[in-house]
Amino acid sequence: MKKISPGSSISYSVNNNKISNIICIVKRAVNCFLKNFAPLLYIDATYTGSSAKLVTVSFIDANHHIQPIALSICGDETSVNYSVLFGLLLESGVKNLSHVIIHTDEHKAFDSALEVFNKYNVEVEHIHCVAHILKNAADKLNTASTEHTEQYKAIKKCKLKKQERK
Repeated sequence: MKKISPGSSISYSVNNNKISNIICIVKRAVNCFLKNFAPLLYIDATYTGSSAKLVTVSFIDANHHIQPIALSICGDETSVNYSVLFGLLLESGVKNLSHVIIHTDEHKAFDSALEVFNKYNVEVEHIHCVAHILKNAADKLNTASTEHTEQYKAIKKCKLKKQERK
């Protein structure tokens, strides 16, 4: 990685002789992000099929391409794991910005982890993904009692209209 993108970093923890919480920051992508028009980072996690999660940090460049800046393989989405990821991201150059917008789902681990940005005097605005909010609301309403049937149908109708537009 360091040959392809000088200045990139790979970090990991060792617990009980096992490597965990692997984080890779791609310096070339960070440099591109710093020149980007909007300081907007998208962060999302997905299951890897094992007990680990893959967290991606990306942005959309001027050519509308999705550019990954950082990847993390961790055991779970915790505020500690996100704090380490954000700290390394800030150290890679993001600390030079005065303001960053973070676009995520509503995972509780983000709230305290975002405080890392304050240590670097970077103002952070946390916005939640509307797609995640709608899905979570629909899932909760789907399993709720029948008194919420009309609200569930309304949300489902909005989701279908959105899919039809694609």
